[in-house]
Amino acid sequence: MRLTRRPAILALAALLGLGAVGPAPAQSIQEAPVELPSVRVGDLEIVAPWSRATPPGGKVGAGYMVLRNHGTTPIELTGGSVPFAQRTELHVMKVVDGYMQMRPVESLAVPPGGELELKPGGPHIMFLGLTQMLRVGNAYDITLAFKDGTSTTVKAVVWDVGLMRTEKKS
Repeated sequence: MRLTRRPAILALAALLGLGAVGPAPAQSIQEAPVELPSVRVGDLEIVAPWSRATPPGGKVGAGYMVLRNHGTTPIELTGGSVPFAQRTELHVMKVVDGYMQMRPVESLAVPPGGELELKPGGPHIMFLGLTQMLRVGNAYDITLAFKDGTSTTVKAVVWDVGLMRTEKKS
C-alpha cells in the first residue's frame, strides 16, 4: 500500500463539495505504516475500506475500498448505509467532452474471479447529508447491501484530504 498526494485529488475534492483545502501539496509517495485490513464474507473479500476527512460544515463525503469476488457468479453492490449521513448513493465518474462527470447508478458489479476498486475519480459510495465531520484517524461503519439481499458492515478509516490510499501490485 502507498499514499500518493496528487493535485488532481484536490480538484476532485472540490467537485465532491469537500470545500477549500488549501494549496496543492507537492507530489510524493510514501509507505503507509499500516497493513491493509481485509474482511471475507462468503465469496466476497472487502479490502482497505477508507474515506477522506471532511471540512467543518461539509455535507458530502465518499467511501472507497477494493471488492474482490472469489466466486464464479457476479456480485452486485446495490447500496449501503452509514450512521453519519442521511443517505448513500453509488456513483461512477467518467470524462465527457473533456469534463469529469459524476452520476448515480443502481448497482456496481464485481465480476466472477475479478475485483472492483472503489476509488477517487472512479466508482465510489457517496455519503450525502453528513451529520458529522469525518475526522482523520477515526474509523466509521459502512454497511454494504447486495443484490442477493445480504449486507455486511465494515470499518472505514479516515485519511487526510490530498492522500490517496492504494494497494501495491507486486
